[in-house]
Amino acid sequence: MLEPLQAPAPAAAIPKNLRVCFYCFGFFQKQAFELDHIRPINRPIHSSCDNTPEDINRYNDPTNLIAVCSSCNSSKGNSTISTAWMNGRMQAREAGGLPVLETLLTAASGRQAAEAHHNWIMGV
Repeated sequence: MLEPLQAPAPAAAIPKNLRVCFYCFGFFQKQAFELDHIRPINRPIHSSCDNTPEDINRYNDPTNLIAVCSSCNSSKGNSTISTAWMNGRMQAREAGGLPVLETLLTAASGRQAAEAHHNWIMGV
């Protein structure tokens, strides 16, 4: 498993090759990311879902996929996202001395990293 990188202080430049996990807001090399199904495959999208090939295609729709760090993807597993779970992921990062949401929002370089990640996901 790839370990998160210790990001510089908010005032310092965050290397442009880092991407942001949208679950824990950690900074990682892009190879540390995996695609997660926001709505897990084991959870029906609607009550008449039988997991037919058509139903599975709905799970793989781009609106149900997000690039997240492998640690968050493993931790989430087949669960749905909850605010409590996301807060726990961010609190664990903060307890470990790793940057959290404030770094992303206040550092221009953090915003640049988020934009680069978005562009990477979108293939821009």
